[in-house]
Parts: sequence; C-alpha cells; structure tokens
Amino acid sequence: MHRIARLGALVAAALLSAAASVSAQFIPVEQLRSVSTLASSSRCGNNFLREERLTTGLDPFAVRLVTIDGCEGSRGVSGAAQRSSMNAGEMSAEGAAYSEGRGPALSIIHSFSNSTFDSTFRLEEASRVVMRGMVAAQSSALFPSATAPISLGLVHGTPEFHRAVAADPGGPRRAETFEEVLVLEPGLYRLTAAADTLMDNQVPPDQRGGARFRFSLEITRQ
Repeated sequence: MHRIARLGALVAAALLSAAASVSAQFIPVEQLRSVSTLASSSRCGNNFLREERLTTGLDPFAVRLVTIDGCEGSRGVSGAAQRSSMNAGEMSAEGAAYSEGRGPALSIIHSFSNSTFDSTFRLEEASRVVMRGMVAAQSSALFPSATAPISLGLVHGTPEFHRAVAADPGGPRRAETFEEVLVLEPGLYRLTAAADTLMDNQVPPDQRGGARFRFSLEITRQ
C-alpha cells in the first residue's frame, strides 16, 4: 500500500515538473484578441453601426458578431467571429470575417469586418515550435479587399514564419495550409493572425467577401 502511494506521488511530481518546465519557458507578456464589425448604407442615413468585443486576458475567447444596416431594399452586412485559447506551451485559434452589400436601389455600402489574434510571449530557452493551420479568402467581382495573414517572429525582428492570402475578386477561393517546425532561440516573440474584409462600394451589383484563419502552435523544449 505504501509502495502504491509512493509511486503515485512520484508520478504526480513528475507530471508537475514537466508542466512547470513547459510553462517556465513560455511566458505570456501581452495579449489582444478582438472581433469587430461595422455596417452602413447611404440609403439608410449612413448610420455606421459598429460592434466590438475584445480581451487582454488568457481565458478562452469565443465571440460571434453580426451587424446589419438596411432599409428600402438596401443592406450592408458585417460579420466576424473568433474562438481561441491559450495554455502553457500551446495556443490555438479560428477566426473569420465577412462583408456583404446588396440592394436594387443605388446606394453606397460600408462594411468593415475583422478578427484578430495578437500574442506577445517570451521564450526562456531554445524551443521547438510546431505551427499548423490554414488561411483562406474569397470574394465576388468588384469586392475591394478580403485578406488573411499570419506571422510569427521576434518583436522588432524579421518574421520566422509568415503566410498570407488575398481574395482574387470574382475568382476561386484562395487557401493555403501549413505545417512547419521551427527552432526558436530565447527572446521576445509576437504571433499575429487576422481575417479582414473591407467594402466601401456602390451597389448594385451585389458584392460579398470573406476571409478565415485557423492555427495551432505547440512549444516544447528543444
């Protein structure tokens, strides 16, 4: 009985030590995760309806926003979402942005949508980092901008990892998946990912665009 208790204590101590070694090398410094939307139709009086949610903490973040400004057959739609989490030695996130303008009557549609993940952290020792995920964007003809970039590197330094896609208006969906292993030296690093759509156009014709990112990052000792 004593042997079993001692073995259990040793296993618990080993697990705590392993967790401590991971969290000791990965030190969160500054975080900002946000979702924002803006929609407006000139036919409805340029209301510029706006919503935003953000967090600077480490708790899981799950938000979905949809903002609509419409009247007399004209409608501007702005949507954005994010689900993200941060743990010792691991981060993951999914984000999306969507903008749409429609209407049979002449009007100017403004729709700005954004989902952003921004984390600054310190590595205390050389570390093995595995990045997995995808970025994608697509839009209709004449749609101004739909983009999804992701980047990791030293603060004020050259990115060690970067991927980005931009929609080809009226073209097929553009997407890029990735799985990359990096070895990072001790230092202060920043990881950013975003999905952005921007519309500031006259309708008709109806227009829409969307962008998306998804990633997981795992940090272990080198």
